[in-house]
Amino acid sequence: MPAPLTRAYAAFLGALTPDAIPPACRDVARLGFIDSLGVLLAGRAEPVVTALLAALRAEGMAGDVPALLGAARLPAAAAALVDATAAHALDFDDFAFSNHPSAVIVPAVLAAGACAGADGARLVAAYVAGYEVWCDLFLREPD
Repeated sequence: MPAPLTRAYAAFLGALTPDAIPPACRDVARLGFIDSLGVLLAGRAEPVVTALLAALRAEGMAGDVPALLGAARLPAAAAALVDATAAHALDFDDFAFSNHPSAVIVPAVLAAGACAGADGARLVAAYVAGYEVWCDLFLREPD
């Protein structure tokens, strides 16, 4: 049986639609998303990113999900890993709750969105969902 926290997150995420997100929240989410795309673009040629991509390719990784804003195609999980590495490589990504949430959330959203054929509104809603859960987990008191 799922833990109560898992059920609560599933209920929240299942009810979240693009229309349910307040406009001001959508604006902030777009800003965070665009910022992450910018730092991902800036970091995509960094040595750590090229080394990771070379290692994945040496392992035979190939897929249909765009990585590095279309510069590579990989399986979804590998694309998210490479994009997250690029988004944090220069350490210019956002900082909140003692972490860099967008460098993790945006790559996962991009990979999942590519698999699902999501439009921009759904990508923003997925970003909001990830950020809300991240924040809730950070602020939660340990049991």
